[in-house]
Amino acid sequence: MEGYQKIERLKNLVEASALLDEQLKEILTNLSNLEDVMFYGEAISDRVNKTFNLYSEFKEILNK
Repeated sequence: MEGYQKIERLKNLVEASALLDEQLKEILTNLSNLEDVMFYGEAISDRVNKTFNLYSEFKEILNK
């Protein structure tokens, strides 16, 4: 991957991560009881996993 492509991909990863962070923050803000946690558990897990994958790709690109 060339330098310019690397920079663009890193920018995209940061933007995607920020969006996931915002979605996760919104979900967590709306939790008020155990039923909410059960209902939103899969969505929370999905956002956390996607964020982890983005950070992993980010780290991989930086190490190339």
